[in-house]
Amino acid sequence: MSSKKITLKDVGGCFEIKKQLEMIAEARKLDNNQTPRMLYFYGIPGTGKSLTAKAFANECGLEFNHIDLGYTFSLWYGEGEQNLKKELDQEGVIILDEFERISQYNSTNLLNIIAEEIDNYKANKKGIFIATSNNLEINPKFKKTGRFDMFFNFKEPDYPEIADIFSRRLRDMQKQAEVQPYNGVNVSTIAKAIYRISRPESPIVGSDIVEIVRRTHEKKWNQYMKTGVFDKIKTDDFLKTVQEYNKV
Repeated sequence: MSSKKITLKDVGGCFEIKKQLEMIAEARKLDNNQTPRMLYFYGIPGTGKSLTAKAFANECGLEFNHIDLGYTFSLWYGEGEQNLKKELDQEGVIILDEFERISQYNSTNLLNIIAEEIDNYKANKKGIFIATSNNLEINPKFKKTGRFDMFFNFKEPDYPEIADIFSRRLRDMQKQAEVQPYNGVNVSTIAKAIYRISRPESPIVGSDIVEIVRRTHEKKWNQYMKTGVFDKIKTDDFLKTVQEYNKV
């Protein structure tokens, strides 16, 4: 990906979620007070939650700020509350990654503080708050009706989304290369092969597709280093990587 600010059009897959977020971004231009502002992104790792959150911020023309829970809630009593107030005392898009980590805090007082500060943000700020989580198993306090306006489930990509993510990654690699690295790569054939190795207990997600492309390039590079001959990457090279691919 280039250094330009990414928007939702630059994000691969997530077709339905991107449509909904684009509608919210368009609606904000007409009326900031009525559009959903407290959003909850959840899904297994690698499905594009954080990337989509950043792209959405840019789509809205807003700066985005990350909140690190580990830093915000330090060991010193009272600092966590002040840190969170400081982090939330800004406009733009607030992105709180790994929101499920809140479940690690056993202090009822601390959970009340977090809930209160989130409610204060919703009541007093005009920005957007996005919590991302690897699952929806959070403290019931944060599922309270009205605390979040919308929930977005980031699922593993289906075949069309795999093809979209894969083809976008190839374009990114082409832009970075000094010479054309590919020769007649059949995106549809490779996307179908990737889709076939996805399993319910170990689904293929966007980060896996990026890794498959990386490994294929690495093998070709190693071959070039040994032989001195530059052989462009073909469909079969990707298919071999897919067959060998095992998620850790």
